Amino acid sequence: MTGSKGEHVIEHLEAQRRFRLSVDGAEAAVLDYLERPGVRDVTHTYADPRFRGTGAASELVQRVFDDTRARGLKIVPSCPYIPVWVSRHPDEKDLIAR
Repeated sequence: MTGSKGEHVIEHLEAQRRFRLSVDGAEAAVLDYLERPGVRDVTHTYADPRFRGTGAASELVQRVFDDTRARGLKIVPSCPYIPVWVSRHPDEKDLIAR
């Protein structure tokens, strides 16, 4: 993704169980998870202070939700940011493991 905010690159670092968003080469946000049968447990989301309030973490979480849906998994929201994010994106609520 490119635009006025610079080039955004999201990587899935499967061996580290991490997704990373870089903006113009700088690490802007990361999301860590554990994977168990049928679920991806999101344990931690972090945005570098320079990128807080820019939507970087939200963009990263959206990609994780898209990837999780494509893999046929559900999300366990262990990270406190995930329920907040889902409240702002109610169409994604169906991915939350009950």
